[in-house]
Order: sequence, then C-alpha cells, then structure tokens
Amino acid sequence: PSGNVDALSASNIGIMTISEDVQPELTLGSFLMEKTYGDANFSQTVSGGTDGATKTYEIVSGSDFIDIDATTGEITIKKPGTAVVKVTASKTGYTDATAQFAVQIEKKVVDIALGDSKTYEGQVIVAPYTLSGEIEGNPLTANDIHFTYQNQDATVTNVHEFRNVGNYYVTAEINSDNEYYHSNGTASKMIQITKAPLTITVNNDYILYGDAAPTYSV
Repeated sequence: PSGNVDALSASNIGIMTISEDVQPELTLGSFLMEKTYGDANFSQTVSGGTDGATKTYEIVSGSDFIDIDATTGEITIKKPGTAVVKVTASKTGYTDATAQFAVQIEKKVVDIALGDSKTYEGQVIVAPYTLSGEIEGNPLTANDIHFTYQNQDATVTNVHEFRNVGNYYVTAEINSDNEYYHSNGTASKMIQITKAPLTITVNNDYILYGDAAPTYSV
C-alpha cells in the first residue's frame, strides 16, 4: 500500500508557471511632433496601458536638441534637430508597454530687408539691412548673413570692404550653417552708395587788403 501512495503522490507533482499580464498598447497623440526653435515647453499625449501604470520618458537619440523630464514628459527645446523619445508604462505583474515618437525642431525663420542707399564713408561698407522675426535671445549680426555685391567691375561674395560711390546689386540671406535661424528667401536690391557731404571751413575769416589768402579746413 505504501508503494501505491508514493506512486499517486508522484503523479500529481507539476510545475506552475505564473506569467505577467500583457498591458494594452500605448497610444500617442502624434508619432512626429514638429516645433520651431524658441517655442515653449510641450508634452506628448499618451494614453493606453494598464490603469495605475507609471509612465517614464527617455531620449533614445538627439539629446543635443531637446531635454525631457523623465517623470512628466515635458520637453524643452535646446536647438534645431531631430530627437527620438521612448515612453514606457510599468506596473508590477504586467509586462512593460512602450512606444516611441520623433521630435523635429525647425530653425526659426528670419526676414531680411535691404535698405536703398548708404552714404560713402571712405571705409568698409556693409549693405544697409534690417532683420525681423523672433530673434531676441540670439541676436544676429552681419557676420551671420551671406552677402554678394555686384557692380560693373566685379562680383564679390561676403566681402565687406571699401567701396566707391556707385550702384551695387546686393543679395543677402542667413548663412546656411547657422544652427538656429534661416532666411525666408533671399533678399535682393539695387543699393546706391551716395557721395558724402563735404564741409569747407575758413580758418581765418577776417583779413585786410594785402594779407595772405585765408586757409581752409575740409
């Protein structure tokens, strides 16, 4: 009889495997979020997963372009470029649910307007220009602009130099290698460098007959 009991006990021994439940898939508001450099902080819309699951966020690639809060998912723009973010929903007893999305940060658009004329100054000339757009926070200078100057003598590119009185056909656009801004097209205009006014001053404006001629200052 004891042998029968041992045989019965052995026949009822097995291995029980307890597996984790599978979470519902995560749903994203968009797989590509497009923003412009200078925009305010923003977040992705994430739904799905199991009730009570904790969501965390991490940058898979492109950490040069954005920062992200690992808990809230709030994204801060650093500079233009593309980043990939991974969202993970975790809860004890469940497998992780994950999803990824891309963030594309575009350069800020700047409008360039060229002036009509500039007075001859006898020194280096930079074509008169104005910039418009949201450029406060990273001001641009003439060094950030690609100019060409053309007249009847020659065409020169991005060389601000001594120029004589005359008409010059000028084009201008933001340098293509600028990390933060790009032009809204290329500005072009015929610009005139006008003669500078010349003032002559008599040094001694009172003389007597027979005196030497007065001297002048220019």
